[in-house]
Amino acid sequence: MTDHSHNSINRNRYIAAYARLVLRYRYIIILGAVILTILAATQIGKIDIRNDPDTLLPSDNYHVKTNAFVEEHFGMGNLMVVGIENLEGDIYQPWFVNKVVALHKQLESLPSARPYNYISIAAKKVRYINGTEDGGLDIRRLVPRNGIPEDDPTLSSELIEQLRTGLERNPILNEMLLSKDRRSTFLISDFDESVKENYLEFIHEVNQIIDEQQDSRVRIYVSGEPYFLASMILELRDHWYLFVISILLVEVILYIESRCLRCALLPMIGVGMSVIWTLGLMGATESKLTTMMILTPVLIFAVGIGHSIQVIRRFNEELLINHDHMLAAEQAIANTLIPAIMAIVTDVLGFMVLFMEEISFYRAYSLFGQFGMISLLLTCTTLVPILATIVKLPMPDTHDNIHQWEAKFGSWLSNMIAGPSKWIPIMAVAIIISASAYYVPKIERGINY
Repeated sequence: MTDHSHNSINRNRYIAAYARLVLRYRYIIILGAVILTILAATQIGKIDIRNDPDTLLPSDNYHVKTNAFVEEHFGMGNLMVVGIENLEGDIYQPWFVNKVVALHKQLESLPSARPYNYISIAAKKVRYINGTEDGGLDIRRLVPRNGIPEDDPTLSSELIEQLRTGLERNPILNEMLLSKDRRSTFLISDFDESVKENYLEFIHEVNQIIDEQQDSRVRIYVSGEPYFLASMILELRDHWYLFVISILLVEVILYIESRCLRCALLPMIGVGMSVIWTLGLMGATESKLTTMMILTPVLIFAVGIGHSIQVIRRFNEELLINHDHMLAAEQAIANTLIPAIMAIVTDVLGFMVLFMEEISFYRAYSLFGQFGMISLLLTCTTLVPILATIVKLPMPDTHDNIHQWEAKFGSWLSNMIAGPSKWIPIMAVAIIISASAYYVPKIERGINY
């Protein structure tokens, strides 16, 4: 062992002892990590992504509790509005009214539907009310349950006129169900909380119904919280390939930087394990998560790749000096573990601050974020150099393993910091801090808006 190696390891005898311990039992650690990864992978399917805005609200707030009680017992908390436009005239056409009736019935049949809260010209609760000659009230459905018979012109004309009178003379229904140009009508549907558990199935069924009813004569629009939130999950699922492309791009960059396929794969293996462990914990705990929780594995991936690259680079530097894979791994662990602990502890403390909020999303994000960050100490800072001894990374050819652009950039940055130009970044930072300090008080205006 050279003096350089001896002095490096003795910087902290406890870290050095840890490095020697994990290398001694490296096969057991690798086996344990693989088993844990497999077990975690089996739990990923249990992840409950329901995209619930309620997770962004303080659960102990009495306003939130009251609103949740009302929605649970009376509904109207998950509204979806469907607009049906007649491209060939106004809505007072028998075929168009029958299409609205058919659409209403199909949406009523959805598993999470609350049909008694539906509002449209075909709804049972929407009534035509008129006075009679003897002073009584004539109350009937605005549109018959089975629609308007198109084969009886006389009856059809009478029912259409009844619809026109009942809709346009009622100021509430007129504003709610009829557009100003009388070419469109609206269907307001309501769903219970179970819709949040099956958003993908829900949006598939809604889209199927819309496709069945839409033709060249009509145009159908859909809006509302359930449809919007379900669309977010559908978009996330349908664009999974973007995450794969991102990972491949990182892999390509690592390969170009390291000039070694094994050096490029090891960081991905270490980070991949941490991501799988975190996703597995999300599934095992069956926490109710939103699409924003995708930030957790992405953040773990980004932070872990940085730590892994530092470990691999240190491993190669030590391998060039010592020509011994085991000693290089020991040096890499011993010299990068303390900086990694300090950086990750800082991240964990940041996540712990979020846990203090009385908002379930923040707390879930905090807990899973802390777990993922701490796991990086085992996967990236410990497991990656251990794997490097197993796959036997190739011996570096020269001490000059830095790309030309890195050397040029480092030289330029060093000259700027050491010379009169150092005031340029100092002034830039001062301007940014001053501008930020000026605009920070304006946050209160946005909060109180």
